[in-house]
Amino acid sequence: MTGFMGGWNAWIMIYSVYTRCQHMTLDIQNPPTDLTLESLAHLAASLERAAAATYCRLATEMKKLHNPDAVEMFKRLVEIEQGYETETEQWATSLGLDPDVIKTSENADDSLRANAGDERMRRAATDVLLTPWQALNLAVKNEKESFEFFSALAANAEQEDVRQQSENIAAKKLEHIALLRLERKRTWRTNERARLESIVGRDTPLTLASFEETTTRLKTALRRRYLDLATEADPLADDMANNVVNNLTATLLRDLAAEIPDLNGQNAELSSLPDIPLHTDLPAVMRAALRETEAAFDAFMSVAAHAASEDIVDAAQEEAGECVARLERLRDGLTVHISELTF
Repeated sequence: MTGFMGGWNAWIMIYSVYTRCQHMTLDIQNPPTDLTLESLAHLAASLERAAAATYCRLATEMKKLHNPDAVEMFKRLVEIEQGYETETEQWATSLGLDPDVIKTSENADDSLRANAGDERMRRAATDVLLTPWQALNLAVKNEKESFEFFSALAANAEQEDVRQQSENIAAKKLEHIALLRLERKRTWRTNERARLESIVGRDTPLTLASFEETTTRLKTALRRRYLDLATEADPLADDMANNVVNNLTATLLRDLAAEIPDLNGQNAELSSLPDIPLHTDLPAVMRAALRETEAAFDAFMSVAAHAASEDIVDAAQEEAGECVARLERLRDGLTVHISELTF
């Protein structure tokens, strides 16, 4: 009888943790003050499960939006969060806590996100233009919110052991943030940025003449890529249902190329660049054009931010403004194309 009652009492305690965590959100301003170690461990593990589930759903949404790069990044984030969950469970088990307590209430995980995080995820799920860098940025923000939450728990906990372990979890969150930021930095350095950098260099032009020379090389490279991508788009459009949207992809890219003067016949110098993999569908072609244009925009904005000459700053900002106009046209084209494929 004693064994039965002992097991029954354990499950009553598990259910109590379940119900408390089911309604708990990351309210950093008003953290709970009366958590036990069991409920803290459950909460920490549940947050990792909630994040993994969210990234899994976002991967599914990105697949619907024909965004394979974002799909792969969210799958990677799912793996990372699952690793964090295992790490949390091992930590809790090392404290002698019941693993059943830690793993209950999986259906409640969706409620464990702050309102701001929910809104970010909802926007991300419908963002046709989401990049791997932006996916990692979402993850960094989520980990920062978790760090702030567990720091607040530590500051307000009534039990000393809960305070200490909340501090330990917060310290782990700082490690996670540092690792994600490093991954985000690597992701920022795309092939497009590296290729443009190999063409125009990394030094900020010191004179207006040197800026104009750099601009010529950069815009020539951009023009060439638009034309190459338009050539890629032609057979892809032929393979798909013959409709206006598909045919407009190559037309838009050629129009953008035509608006950039073929200055000094410098296309020839680009033939020595490494071969660039071909894309498998029209959304991929459009995303490639967007990345190329974003890289050019970033290059001009970097000059505007670091140039000492006001003339160079003005000229760089003007070129960046032209890139923004190109980006808007490409984004509109991609959005229309995705809507045709999705609905």
